Amino acid sequence: MTIPDYQSIMLPLLLLADDGAEHRVSDATERLAEEFELSPEERLFLLPSGRQAAFSKQGWLGSDIPNESGSPCESSARTLSNH
Repeated sequence: MTIPDYQSIMLPLLLLADDGAEHRVSDATERLAEEFELSPEERLFLLPSGRQAAFSKQGWLGSDIPNESGSPCESSARTLSNH
């Protein structure tokens, strides 16, 4: 499998955020990686800068997508929630 693109990650990410619970970004990234059946190598594949994993960057770009009330999903360095 290849690393999913931004559009492919959005629905699973939004469904995860919509459960009303607060999720650690690391746990949510792991859950999405499992859902997409990424290998350990794919999970760690670095962007050209060599500083950030491509998969984690794809997923968290979308954390500012509006929730059902129209406000952005809240995120911090450690959590993602849909409050």
